[in-house]
Amino acid sequence: MMARDDIRGSLVIVGGRLEDKEIYKKFITLAEKYRNKKTDEIKIGIMPAGSADPIKSGKAYKKDFISYGVSEKNIEIIPLAVKDDKSTDFDESTWKDNGWNREIAERIKDYDAIWFVGGDQSRYTKVLIDEKGGHSYVLDAIWEIYKKGAVLGGSSAGAAIMSDPMICGGTSLGALNFGITCEDTSDKKGDPRVFLTEGLGFFKFGMVDQHFNQRGRLGRLIVAVCETKNNIAFGIDENTALVVDNSSKTVQVIGEGGLTIVNLKKAVKDISKTRMAMNNIIISYIEKGDTYNLNTGEFEIRKTDDLDKEEYEEKSFVSTSIFDNIKDAITVHLSDFKETKGMAFEMTGDTEGEGFILKFKKEEDTKIFCGSKGFAAINVHMDIVPVKVKVE
Repeated sequence: MMARDDIRGSLVIVGGRLEDKEIYKKFITLAEKYRNKKTDEIKIGIMPAGSADPIKSGKAYKKDFISYGVSEKNIEIIPLAVKDDKSTDFDESTWKDNGWNREIAERIKDYDAIWFVGGDQSRYTKVLIDEKGGHSYVLDAIWEIYKKGAVLGGSSAGAAIMSDPMICGGTSLGALNFGITCEDTSDKKGDPRVFLTEGLGFFKFGMVDQHFNQRGRLGRLIVAVCETKNNIAFGIDENTALVVDNSSKTVQVIGEGGLTIVNLKKAVKDISKTRMAMNNIIISYIEKGDTYNLNTGEFEIRKTDDLDKEEYEEKSFVSTSIFDNIKDAITVHLSDFKETKGMAFEMTGDTEGEGFILKFKKEEDTKIFCGSKGFAAINVHMDIVPVKVKVE
């Protein structure tokens, strides 16, 4: 496995619904930096395999890159797919074995950047990795340019593939109640567990998840990290990018939303409970312009209005739909209270009434930034407590 220090390239990992022009411009700037080119000289390969409409999705991104000054002749939609795009007369599903096409792999070595579109992340592994886990020629070529300094980016499913293992499905409550599965259960309607499988592993510093606060995914990310024996994970909001500099071992947030960092290094799991119970999870949340050092764990926050630790009430703030309000719970509300609590419950089926209380607390190392320039919460201490209520 390639060591972290062997990689000179960068990553632009987007949490979905990409609209922010700053994210596009950052991706293009990093592509220019690789071989010291101008915007109209860089070459971008668009990987459409994750999409159910690979040509339609690829053309949409191609149009966007052209609008930011990239030459149309220097953008290629890479012919890899598992689904047929009904908007064309060609059957793109015949491209499913093109990962082992040496000619395509050689063309990729000339690219300065690769962009992975959204869709279903498992489709990427189907075209780039064989059943025994072996890399295709195309994946090896992508790794070669990434190692040398190219930039890789992707949104939604194109973000999920950046870590290994990667999350392919599941909900927060399903994960907390039932744990994980490493088998594809997409044909079993309603399986609530978190589905983990092999990813492409370009991001070497932890697991990533996307559409994070918008789809309430904190619970599933915590379970996935815990069960895979990792310590660190990163939840990326929509229209927001985690920009990874492998040389400096830092990440920066750009875009509309924020980045949630889950740290389990000092967490303690209660193994006597059949459902997830854990204390001392460390949660941090940062936004545009903020950075995090992947080696030291140190934050650099661009906001200046750090709230004094004594400026809070001793009582708690309580939310009854916590996974939809994680950001507010650990920034806005925790700035006013010493502790915030949230609850979430299953309301139907055999597990009706089974749920969890999430507690977020300030300790000596906690810092809250809450003001006109944005929000941040550093080192919020979190506990997960399983509970059951009677629904009448």
